[in-house]
Amino acid sequence: MIEKQNKIFFPNLDALRFIAFSFVFFEHILWGAFKQLPLHDKPLLEHILYTLFCNGGLGVSIFFVLSGFLITYLILFEIELNGKIDVKAFYIRRFLRIWPLYYAVLIFVFFLYPFVQHQLNIYQVSCAQPIYYFIFLSNFDLINISNNCLSQGTMQAGVTWSVAIEEQFYFVWPLLFWLLPKYLYKYAFYFILLIALVFRIANYDDTAYIYFHTLGVVGDLALGALVAYYSLNSITFKLFFENLRPKIIYAVYLLGIIFLLLGEYYIKTPYYIALSRFANILFFGFVIAHQNFSKTDTLKLSHLKFFTKWGKYTYGLYLLHPIGSIIGTFFFKKAYTGDDSFLISLIEGFIIFMITLGISYISFHFFESYFLKLKKRFSYITKD
Repeated sequence: MIEKQNKIFFPNLDALRFIAFSFVFFEHILWGAFKQLPLHDKPLLEHILYTLFCNGGLGVSIFFVLSGFLITYLILFEIELNGKIDVKAFYIRRFLRIWPLYYAVLIFVFFLYPFVQHQLNIYQVSCAQPIYYFIFLSNFDLINISNNCLSQGTMQAGVTWSVAIEEQFYFVWPLLFWLLPKYLYKYAFYFILLIALVFRIANYDDTAYIYFHTLGVVGDLALGALVAYYSLNSITFKLFFENLRPKIIYAVYLLGIIFLLLGEYYIKTPYYIALSRFANILFFGFVIAHQNFSKTDTLKLSHLKFFTKWGKYTYGLYLLHPIGSIIGTFFFKKAYTGDDSFLISLIEGFIIFMITLGISYISFHFFESYFLKLKKRFSYITKD
């Protein structure tokens, strides 16, 4: 067995997690404020603001690439040190990290919240089928909701779709390393990328299908896995990022951000949504490799102290921010009965943000931490 002191720590990734969460939070909580601005005669500005404040999918994509990188890096590191992967211990670690808060949220949404709504005379029509959420298939329920329902009413559970996909990934991923010889790992990752590309092109005209379906986004996870693979197995790859000059770093970040902000506005093709995701994840893969391995201090995200501090809470922030929205909106509407405006909506959003931070902090330290301590008993490698 590997000694516990083997530690893997990527100090810049917590801030990147928080940035990813911010995109999701902006869409769910703040976009309503920006919709009140008179932007219809300023289409470019409207598009930029839409990309920044109504693009939670961008944040989810960052989460997926990060998960693919971190999980694959840890698995490959374990295999290198121990000669094999302990599949049972892997599953136990993932269950202890994901399941407690996940199921706590589902119990609240499907059992407690309807009772609260009834007491407050709040009625919402929901098309959600709870069984899909409890067996980590909620992404497929959202495909049905998006295409067939006029009212969802389940944003509190709807955010679990990305967790469901990651759990599907966690179930299959260790088996791949257990079954395949080492020399086939990278080819498997490329094959998965190809499957995702073909799937997205074949279904380019069904936005919900390629957005929520596992095959539509599994390329994100595979790209992260490739970054992990080359980081551990290619001296050339790692030296490239270690020796990146600041000018190159600035140029790639600038071009990547410009593409994210303006690509869809200027590139007019029905296949854009299907194909642009691959340009996005290549940029995210570059960012992860640069943040982890560059020896220069240029654009390192660990300088964002607030983002870094709260980055370790992002799982709770992600799952709990809809509940924070319920609490914040309820008390805000009680205190303020005037008309909505851009400023008023921003204030409400800030209140929801602070409540979300609070309940996520409480969840982490007084609920999740208990299971995280158990998780360490099944770890060969400790990870900050």
